[in-house]
Amino acid sequence: MTLLDVTHLRVAYGDRDGERVAVDGRVLSGKSDFDTSLITGETAPSPARIGEMVYAGMLNLGGAIELTATAVGADSIDAIAKRCMSRS
Repeated sequence: MTLLDVTHLRVAYGDRDGERVAVDGRVLSGKSDFDTSLITGETAPSPARIGEMVYAGMLNLGGAIELTATAVGADSIDAIAKRCMSRS
């Protein structure tokens, strides 16, 4: 097993509208609205500002943000949800 220290991993999003977030993380800079329907079922855009969390699978609706990763791969909320769904 390979361990990855994600506490210092920084990721930038927002070069293109419609980009999916690939990791769970906390917003370091910027702001954007996100389509969270894949995670929460809510269809209204949800804002994310500095200090707030975004999760793998959320769709960036246009603003540029930089975040620090808190979970990647199998530990992300998206992966956990998929595992739960497959057990149903």
